[in-house]
Amino acid sequence: MPEDRPVWPDRSFLGSLERTAEQDLLRAGRERVFRRGETILDHGDDSRHLVLLLSGLAKVVGSAAPGYESVLALRAGGDLLGEMAFLTGMPRSARVAAATAVRARVVPADAFTRFLAAHPTAATAVAETVTHRLRAANERRAEFGALTAPARIAHTLADVADVYGPTPGTGWVVGPECTQADLASLASVSVRTVEKVLRVLEERGLVERRRRALVVKDPRSLRGAQG
Repeated sequence: MPEDRPVWPDRSFLGSLERTAEQDLLRAGRERVFRRGETILDHGDDSRHLVLLLSGLAKVVGSAAPGYESVLALRAGGDLLGEMAFLTGMPRSARVAAATAVRARVVPADAFTRFLAAHPTAATAVAETVTHRLRAANERRAEFGALTAPARIAHTLADVADVYGPTPGTGWVVGPECTQADLASLASVSVRTVEKVLRVLEERGLVERRRRALVVKDPRSLRGAQG
């Protein structure tokens, strides 16, 4: 392993591990690069391996009906993928696709089991990852029942900005791989509504629309926006 340790976001799975555990886990996997649009994990697949994102952005996509997919979440460097199938033994419940070029480590299920036996505290990190994602999904459902469409979009954009993380001196830069259609899917609104709300948010100085990016000035302010 190289001496320079990547700085993972604190909220991420890799960011929650002690350094020795992180290094052992990365050594347990084999590196793979996924092209933009390539499937990382497939819905309904019976595989049990896990994937550690090292760089790039991935979209978690659900299929409610044949031919229709909706974006459920975004994942970035430091995040763990495939933990539910590993824990439950059930087929994968969603498809994960590379939104950009993605560099990752693919960890076989048996290697991950040995890793957890050698690093018991890592099991807590896995449990916290699952709990956080379930809680986020429940909060999202509760919020969406109470919030207006503009407020849902503002909250969703704040969450997306947190996934990207801040760029020093600029703000939270959301790249072109996260489209207005993706934001509409995440917020359960139409693309037209997203377009209207983004114009309003820009007029209020909360976001800046650029040719190939959307800059969020402050996610906390967005969460306070009511549209």
